Amino acid sequence: MVQLKVWARVGPTEKGDAVITALESFFPELDFKVEQDIAVGKGKGKDLLDALRQKIWAKQILDTAREMLLRRIDGDLTELLIHKQAAYAKKMVLVNGDSGSPLGAIHIEIQSKQLEAIIEWIAPETVKGEPVKGIIAKLE
Repeated sequence: MVQLKVWARVGPTEKGDAVITALESFFPELDFKVEQDIAVGKGKGKDLLDALRQKIWAKQILDTAREMLLRRIDGDLTELLIHKQAAYAKKMVLVNGDSGSPLGAIHIEIQSKQLEAIIEWIAPETVKGEPVKGIIAKLE
């Protein structure tokens, strides 16, 4: 089972609805609400990650996303950060921390007992831009 928490700070110059719009561009199935200047949505299930996965694959940033997800593993939890302003424009830009996005980043926390399998599904290892498993399947 995958548990997902997506959140972003609502800065003093931002409107909560605008931040929620940015969050919903990657997670349309989650219900978001603003609590104490933080827009947050929580849910369960791997399919909640479908839109994020599709954007990573479409932008061809599997290696970068994979490296960031693996680097941030802490037990059965990992996190990916996305540029908030870019997300509002429905663009995928990964950042290393809140400082990588002037208004703060969108934090995507993924928790699962099968975390490595989830990371492999979101952003598999590649060789020359092709997922390794895809290459192996083509060779058989």
